[in-house]
Amino acid sequence: MPRFIYLMKANAMAEAPPCEISPEIFEAMCKYNEELNDAGILLEAEGLRPTSVDSYRLHYSTDNVPEVTPGPFNVTTETHICGWWVVRTKDAEEALEWARKIPMQSGEVVVRRIGCMEELSEGYTKQLQQREVKLRLDTAKRMMELAEKNQFD
Repeated sequence: MPRFIYLMKANAMAEAPPCEISPEIFEAMCKYNEELNDAGILLEAEGLRPTSVDSYRLHYSTDNVPEVTPGPFNVTTETHICGWWVVRTKDAEEALEWARKIPMQSGEVVVRRIGCMEELSEGYTKQLQQREVKLRLDTAKRMMELAEKNQFD
């Protein structure tokens, strides 16, 4: 079954300190996440802090080391992501059905299908695939360890 990511584009509310966001908004998002989970399709859901908190933009060029620009950034004139969900659904239509239920009053969400190893060319060898699987298992294990210690920031 394919995986999809819902990318929530930032708006002015995304730049507000968490204490200024109403409990109703948090409740609606939590309820939505629980519905995705109860349906067995939620793989991940995360939100980003405002761009004024530990945010950076790196500009790369072939001739120099990356140039780093610290935030905050203007989310009303630039495209920024403030959160995402990763879901696994039977097809794009089901992914869109769930995306339509995101409890947003305004804003924009981009739905993208996540690529998989099987879709890559012959240059993505069996050895590379095995290394990728090991990395995914290692990161899942690390996430479980953090969750057990309740060390998410």
